Amino acid sequence: MHRAFRILACALLLFVARADDDAEDIHVLDADDADADEEAEKEALQQKLTHMKLQKTVLEGQSKIATVVRTLQTIGSSADGVFEEIMESADEGNRLLDSLKDTDDWEEKLEIVNQGLAKRSEWIAQLTTLKDAMSEAEEEVGNQKEAVKNTKNNDKPEEDEMTPEVMQRTAKLMVQAVREGKVEMVAKFMSALEKKPEVLAKLVMWADERTGANLLHWCGFYGKEAHALLAQTFMIFPGVNASAYDKHQHTPCHTACKKNHPDVLEHLMTQHASSTPCDPFDNGAGSNCLHMAAQGGHTKILEMLAPRLTTATLEIATGSGVSAMYLAIESGSADAVKILQKAAARLDPKKSREDEVSDAHKAYEEL
Repeated sequence: MHRAFRILACALLLFVARADDDAEDIHVLDADDADADEEAEKEALQQKLTHMKLQKTVLEGQSKIATVVRTLQTIGSSADGVFEEIMESADEGNRLLDSLKDTDDWEEKLEIVNQGLAKRSEWIAQLTTLKDAMSEAEEEVGNQKEAVKNTKNNDKPEEDEMTPEVMQRTAKLMVQAVREGKVEMVAKFMSALEKKPEVLAKLVMWADERTGANLLHWCGFYGKEAHALLAQTFMIFPGVNASAYDKHQHTPCHTACKKNHPDVLEHLMTQHASSTPCDPFDNGAGSNCLHMAAQGGHTKILEMLAPRLTTATLEIATGSGVSAMYLAIESGSADAVKILQKAAARLDPKKSREDEVSDAHKAYEEL
């Protein structure tokens, strides 16, 4: 009996010990599961925070880009096409913002934003340059107004009202404004000096140190609508001479003809009371406007020049000894040839056909 009791007691103790071990094992398993759940929650939270940071970065970048693009858009659209580069940047920015709207992938959005932020730096530099130029122009305008006011009753010659240093600085700003077609900036200078047309004429005729080009040359070179308007305005100033050469012995007319800008050429050839128009038949460096237009097949310019032709000007040869008709035939422009044929027939009906055949033979022999 006692022996059976001891056996039973030992069995109970063993069972209790095993139960405690199992409980401890269960507790350890529960703890491991809890740790795993906690790690998963932390990881999920971290991913959420990372995604939120990504969204925040994208939205902040998008806002910065949009602000600059709005500024570009406002300036570009309010200047009637004067600031083309500004408008092009605005269009580029709008395309970038549209691409952000077209994707739902935030990683892709971030890549687009980073591209936009890189461009944003360029756009800000562009706006800063424009602001500085406009500020400097306004300062010069203010200085000129003050100079005119202070010297109103002064006995000094009018030419002394603008020092050579101020003249050079102002001329360089004018060159920059004309090259970029910034009519508004040029208008500010003109407004400040409206009572001093001779000073404006000096600014128009100021020759660039590198090329020798004046403002009329630059109008002929770029030839947009703004440049035609500026050329027309400049030719009104007393003392402006459209026959002045640059360092290549080209007049503004030569430049306009070579670049095929007939609208500018028309104003450069127009006679005004106190300015000097260009001579389109001046051979300059060896070619005149008729040669250049014939060689380039620039029919509109040839049509403008045809009524001005005489027998002598039609027969002027280039420095290498060829005629305008020869150059037109060589260019392959049938229309250019017809315009010159018609002009030749008007001037000398009997001789025109013989010259036409002779030039055709000469062109063929050069093949």
